[in-house]
Amino acid sequence: YRFYDPDIGKFISGDPISIRGGINLYQYAPNPISWIDPLGLTPCGKPDGNINPKDVRYMQSSIKNQTGEYTVLGNAEALLNGTLKPSALPPIKIWKDNLGKIWTLDHRRLAAFKLAGLDSVPFKWASPNEVANQMWKMTTKTDGKSIILKLGDGIKKVLE
Repeated sequence: YRFYDPDIGKFISGDPISIRGGINLYQYAPNPISWIDPLGLTPCGKPDGNINPKDVRYMQSSIKNQTGEYTVLGNAEALLNGTLKPSALPPIKIWKDNLGKIWTLDHRRLAAFKLAGLDSVPFKWASPNEVANQMWKMTTKTDGKSIILKLGDGIKKVLE
């Protein structure tokens, strides 16, 4: 059980499911209109859709340009010249913290979208479990406003 103190507007006992319920273990539901939690275990009812990538923050402090056969810069160029559509890529997974900041779990795709200057990209809300399992990536030193793109041979570029 959790105990709520209406005078301070917070729970006075931590969330029994720990960080899977959100980063702030003592928060009340962020928005009782859009945050639906019938079993007290997970947010649901938030629709997926499109978002401006400029509104999304990076959790990681750095990413590699190349992973497998794709590169962040190559995808950004293809998105910019129209040979790659944002809808051809998986939607970026995002989540919102208790301060209202929106973060991604998909840093390389977000970087490509931002470099291409897109103003609308597909997203899916990450589940609390997905967020909890990826919290080890929270290494940003810039509050998620920038990320270092590692180009290889010690060459780096800061992306905002």
